[in-house]
Amino acid sequence: MPLFSDTAKMPPINRKHHYWVLLRSLLTIAILCYVFTIIPFNQVLESLQSASQFHILLAVGILFGTTLVSAWRLKICTDKQGLSLSVKQITEINLITSFYGLLLPGLLASGVIRWHRISQVDKKKAEALAAILFSRINFTMVLVLVGIVCLALGTDNRAQTLFISSLLILLVSLIIVYFLAFHPFLLWFSDRLKPGEAGFLSAYLRDGLSRWLSAMSLYEGLPHIALGLITTFSFLENVLGVLFMYFLALGLHIDIHLIIIGWVRSLINIATTLPISFSGLGIREGGLILLLKPYGVSGSEAVALAFLIYFCNLFLGLIGGLLEARNFLFGSKSKGIVCRD
Repeated sequence: MPLFSDTAKMPPINRKHHYWVLLRSLLTIAILCYVFTIIPFNQVLESLQSASQFHILLAVGILFGTTLVSAWRLKICTDKQGLSLSVKQITEINLITSFYGLLLPGLLASGVIRWHRISQVDKKKAEALAAILFSRINFTMVLVLVGIVCLALGTDNRAQTLFISSLLILLVSLIIVYFLAFHPFLLWFSDRLKPGEAGFLSAYLRDGLSRWLSAMSLYEGLPHIALGLITTFSFLENVLGVLFMYFLALGLHIDIHLIIIGWVRSLINIATTLPISFSGLGIREGGLILLLKPYGVSGSEAVALAFLIYFCNLFLGLIGGLLEARNFLFGSKSKGIVCRD
């Protein structure tokens, strides 16, 4: 079956996959159990019950804003590949991806869902993958940069130097990946994969890689205005993400500076992208306890904040689940979103 073929099917799930799912489930449960051995659950409930509904609703509104901004950013990337997706379609796909993200471990698994849905609209799998990768790398670079700036502006603590150093290494790594992934030499490499060259590859694999490398190289010649817009949307999405978390903290009556929330969010978002737990459960709670403790935030308040973040994402995912149910029951070909093979 050819790589990126329109008729390609997902490989069957093997036992190794089941073992990984089981391991991640056990890890998530183990971390949560440990958290609640040191943090009384009744204290977490008290923090949640005393939360300000106004601030939580405001945070939810901001969360919807981040979804729209993310859709605009991805649309610029898909337009470069000649894909016919609208902002509305991308927003729906993002919401549906959020739904599956609640069930799948890590960013990579939910990213596969987004790629599958976007590629179905125009039957351009290689081009859709290139657009998603470019958009994600740009966003992550800005996420890391925001974390570095907020750490540099924030108050000193023992871990600050370590965090800045780690984020700088990650940023440099992302810059290297950026230039390697979208450099013009990909066109030369793509030519090497044409028939008659690279005979060690099958024809199907050669064709798929060639299409993908050609699609990736398109972003090297991206106009400065378009690149500036993509980066601006990434920055705006990160700012809205910081405000989302900040207003949730205010809703829990946590007295903490916006700058601190800025770098804490960056570290937590990076940690929860790793495929080691489901929806970041356990990782988010433990991370917030450790990172916010030096600023006088109690363990119960940190866990309550983590729960609010999860519940808001859950609400967003449930909307995506409703959209997925609608598409499954009534179809959505008129909207250009193909949901069934």
